[in-house]
Amino acid sequence: IFFNKTKVKVIGAIHTLREQFPFPLKSVDFDNGMEFVNWMLYGYCRKHHISFTRSRSYHKNDQAHIEGKNYQSVRKVTGYERITDPILIGIIDDVYQNEHRLLTNYFYTTMKLKKKIKKGGKSTKVYEEAKTPYRRVLESANISKEVKDKLTKEYLSLNPAKLQRDLQKKLMRIKDYNSVT
Repeated sequence: IFFNKTKVKVIGAIHTLREQFPFPLKSVDFDNGMEFVNWMLYGYCRKHHISFTRSRSYHKNDQAHIEGKNYQSVRKVTGYERITDPILIGIIDDVYQNEHRLLTNYFYTTMKLKKKIKKGGKSTKVYEEAKTPYRRVLESANISKEVKDKLTKEYLSLNPAKLQRDLQKKLMRIKDYNSVT
């Protein structure tokens, strides 16, 4: 359970994520929080050959792409309140480890910016075709056939309607738990 943001818990979470990713983690880029920018995490990244970078001080938009995802992936799912109850944290961890992760990676499409065209004072954005992260991995020449086969096997075992129903049930549990406490 990721109850608070201590250095050790952040390292533990990154270690767990590394084991779950279908391919090696090559780089991490953090904001300037003390739980991320510290010698302990830097040492962990060096030991495991992970590039360690951080955003510039006083440049809050350095992480704008990720921060923009916070609404869709965090706020819309769990709300805006600070979560301190260990039981609630366990339920939320379960949502992110299961339904949310699977739906986001296999079934929800995203659009990547291809280029920006500037004409005078106006900027026009051109996007690539909307694709799921799963599809992007399958189309990548940098990913091994074994990884693609493993992901395809998982994909074929999933039922998006059931995942969505299970997600809604868990979110209702979170809402009900919040209203009781």
